[in-house]
Amino acid sequence: MTYNTLTGRNDCAGCKAMKAAGLGDELKLSARLPVVAEKVQLADPDIIGFQENEGADPLPQTRLATLLPEYAWANPDATVPIAVRSSRFTVVDSGVEQLEKGARKCIGRDRTNGRFASWALLRETATERELWVFNTHLHPYDQAACADLRAANVARLAELVTAKNPDGRLPQLILGDFNAFGDETRERFSAHLTTLRELGMADAAAIAAQDDSDVPNAASAGWMTATVKGRSQVKVVRTSGRHIDFIWVPQDAEVASWAVLSGPGVEHRRIRGVKVPVWSGVMGSDHSPVVARLALA
Repeated sequence: MTYNTLTGRNDCAGCKAMKAAGLGDELKLSARLPVVAEKVQLADPDIIGFQENEGADPLPQTRLATLLPEYAWANPDATVPIAVRSSRFTVVDSGVEQLEKGARKCIGRDRTNGRFASWALLRETATERELWVFNTHLHPYDQAACADLRAANVARLAELVTAKNPDGRLPQLILGDFNAFGDETRERFSAHLTTLRELGMADAAAIAAQDDSDVPNAASAGWMTATVKGRSQVKVVRTSGRHIDFIWVPQDAEVASWAVLSGPGVEHRRIRGVKVPVWSGVMGSDHSPVVARLALA
């Protein structure tokens, strides 16, 4: 699973719309994190890459750890921690790498304390096989300057993966919010696709045997709003069919299924005469988690 759980600063674009709609209390970590934990427990993943573990004291991860006691954590104080099922894996080694010097902004409203990649070497208890996991969160915004920074960050990420796991000797996963689409075709904007393919990785969504998303065509980043009949509406599930949250697997991996997990808590309502999927309660984040069921060689 990869899951951007939304910073405790609540500074997303959709957050402003939620506050304007009188739903600001639903943005509190105390309201959202139980929903995040519920989604994790429903999906029941062995490995999770979380993003935006920031902006609050205690950190969101600290709160989640009490709600998800079956998981051990690698780099829990990082903005991009990794959680693993402790009954299956032990964390042999872990660390965090800064992907750029300092905290570089691509545009004025790019809020960043730096971009990082978290890594962990895991050992499966039953077999003693080892597995590398990497997790990252890249610059947002659909601007050329941001795309250029993302390209440089992905190149540095690829260098890190190669240094830790030369020639892909061990199985490896790369998780994260790349803030760039899986179907991107523009040259400057598609570096995440080309660079990681050259590294021998595949987007799990592209090679999955089936799409098990509970809301068909749900976007992984819904940003808490969607357009209905030309007007923006809070809490409507965005169904553009696009994802910016990735589970990258070796190209020879078998991916039984891939999914955007919008629920629980989604129902269909008529808004301006159109039947649309809507979150009926608190939304855990402005992203929905992406989950893949896979087997590694």
